[in-house]
Amino acid sequence: MLINRRNAGIIIIKYRGKGKIRFTFPISLYSFSELFEAFKDLLEVMTFIFPKQNKIIINKVLNETGLPFSNIIEMIHQILSELKLLRGTTLLEVDFDEVYIKVSVY
Repeated sequence: MLINRRNAGIIIIKYRGKGKIRFTFPISLYSFSELFEAFKDLLEVMTFIFPKQNKIIINKVLNETGLPFSNIIEMIHQILSELKLLRGTTLLEVDFDEVYIKVSVY
């Protein structure tokens, strides 16, 4: 578990478009963390069941990104742990031509 449930934050994405189009989309960092952990476990099982295909996928990811797959997973871990420290901050705020987008961490 990357994030403790008690001190997990929420990412709120607000969108206000032209006309009356508006929505607010909350994302719990705890549920996102749990989803990521489940995905990581699924990848480990797939590595065990399909070793040939796993080598093909790892080589493709390495060629496209220049990073080993394990480093990509570690970076996602680090991003999630850093996001919970940014409570009360606005990550993104764009207001352009009657379109408003705001991403905040609470």
